[in-house]
Amino acid sequence: MTTKVGDPVTGGMIPLPSSLTEKVPRLVGARFATRNGAIIISTRNSRRVDAVLLPN
Repeated sequence: MTTKVGDPVTGGMIPLPSSLTEKVPRLVGARFATRNGAIIISTRNSRRVDAVLLPN
């Protein structure tokens, strides 16, 4: 099953690394997880998938 933007967040997620949030302050407080090779991102206070980065 493919995760899509807007899907509810399920399972554990961890905070984005500070080295990334320092470069992209908009992502402060965001969390991420990997699902089926894709990286999914949920922004601060969101209970939904806000971005999906697919593998090459």
